[in-house]
Amino acid sequence: MMRPLLALLALTLASPVAAETTASPDATATSETGKVPPAVAAVAPEVALVRIIGPWDTAEQRGFSRLVVVVKDGVPTLHVQWLADSGSGQGAAAVESVVVKGAEAVPSLPLAEVAVDPGRNDAEVTFALPHPKGAEGESYVLDVGLPGDARFGPESH
Repeated sequence: MMRPLLALLALTLASPVAAETTASPDATATSETGKVPPAVAAVAPEVALVRIIGPWDTAEQRGFSRLVVVVKDGVPTLHVQWLADSGSGQGAAAVESVVVKGAEAVPSLPLAEVAVDPGRNDAEVTFALPHPKGAEGESYVLDVGLPGDARFGPESH
């Protein structure tokens, strides 16, 4: 299972990005060629984090899920996407995408330490929030299953 997943991930990373770039002319280049790679330039400024969660498979498809944290006006939104090989030779495509409810109530979420515990068809993503005085802070958990299944809430001890 791991080899096909890595091949799918490699296809995704190598696939062209169909998005316009809005970089200013004086933007700092990040590659030796002096140009910002299209995949990097296409990432919206509101995207605070993109992270692979883990593999999933059903009788019809298999792929991987990823977390996308978007922050707009100081309010975080968690998105989970399930990607699979598009079959067109263009890499992976999203087969399902959901906005996870509850994260908008945790404005410091983008500052959290994120840990992923992947399993086959399920994963647990833990967000450990920093505490200003070094004491133990709050933690939240995102449980991710097969496409369409994502739940977020405080970690229960």
